[in-house]
Amino acid sequence: MSDYKKVKDYMTRNVSTVDPDMPIEEIKRIIKTTGHDGFPVEKDGQIVGIITEKDMALKIASAKYEDVPLSHMRISTIMTDNVITADISESKVQVLKKMVENHIGGIPIMDGDKIVGMVTMEDILEEIVSDIAEPTTHKRRKA
Repeated sequence: MSDYKKVKDYMTRNVSTVDPDMPIEEIKRIIKTTGHDGFPVEKDGQIVGIITEKDMALKIASAKYEDVPLSHMRISTIMTDNVITADISESKVQVLKKMVENHIGGIPIMDGDKIVGMVTMEDILEEIVSDIAEPTTHKRRKA
């Protein structure tokens, strides 16, 4: 598997972010219409969390929120606020390792303090399959 590509070479650019004060019902609608299962949460230009379908399912179903109507919940209530990120200069193997170690399916890509992209497990696996499918052109040296 080739590791020469950096995450910037295959990340999704122009990432949509959501506001921590957005109602849960609104993020559910956005997830349904976009087909994305999660979004970085941004406030004042800084990532403050990430919200995924998994976060919503786990936290809404928990006893802590059992009696709270969805109309009263905001993203900030159930988002993951300890966001794992990757730097734009990291390789696909570095990013994959970070995702596997942290049991996450998507990771925001940062250039300093600014979010510049997003990579999912599917993106990385597509890159790996693409590498495997490409014929090798290495020439053998005669000994």
